[in-house]
Amino acid sequence: MVEKVDKALVLKQLESITTSNDFKCSARTKGLLSHLVFLELEGRGDELHGTALAMDVFGRGADFDPTTDPVVRTEAVKLRKALSHYYLSKGKNDPLIISVPKGQYRPLFEAKVENASLPDSSSSHDKGWPVLGIGIFTGSDTTRAKWFREGFPEELGLELTRFAHVRVLTGFPDRSSVWNNENLKPNCDYFLHGSVRDTCDKLHLIVQLQRKRDGSILWADRRDINPDATDSF
Repeated sequence: MVEKVDKALVLKQLESITTSNDFKCSARTKGLLSHLVFLELEGRGDELHGTALAMDVFGRGADFDPTTDPVVRTEAVKLRKALSHYYLSKGKNDPLIISVPKGQYRPLFEAKVENASLPDSSSSHDKGWPVLGIGIFTGSDTTRAKWFREGFPEELGLELTRFAHVRVLTGFPDRSSVWNNENLKPNCDYFLHGSVRDTCDKLHLIVQLQRKRDGSILWADRRDINPDATDSF
């Protein structure tokens, strides 16, 4: 955690992220990142939990109920997505990675280790690696269903970027209006999409992996999700 990296380097990296045009998020999402980093650097990382963040960052009162107000979870999803986009673009060669692992709000600071044997990321597009497109999920328009429909593909895309031999393209809703499922498909070898239906007591998730060449479904699964779980993803 903090002890493994220089604090001045963390603060410099935080400034690089929050002032970059490639860190695409709102001012309050940037404020959330700064708050997480500052408290972690001060040795107060154990204070970073949902209720405290709702009150300290988002102005909620002592009666805050995370089961009816998902503001912290929603902003955390947006933050992880924005960080992922930043490190896949402007920040791909930065010396330090700041991340907020799913299931927690304490940030993680990781200094990059140079390794000459690893292929340069800038040339990875020429290696013939398969391209997986993660589309925008459809489904119910309830608040919690829309939150999960946006958050699940984002979390999945973030996880898959950790694998070296697959390229991941996404159709996240805050991109250009033409960046949607139909425009995403022609650029992919495989396409993952699905739907989320709100059944009142749970969310019903369906996911399908499709081969673009012939349209065949290679894999599919369905799950019932408890949207009130601490980490429903």
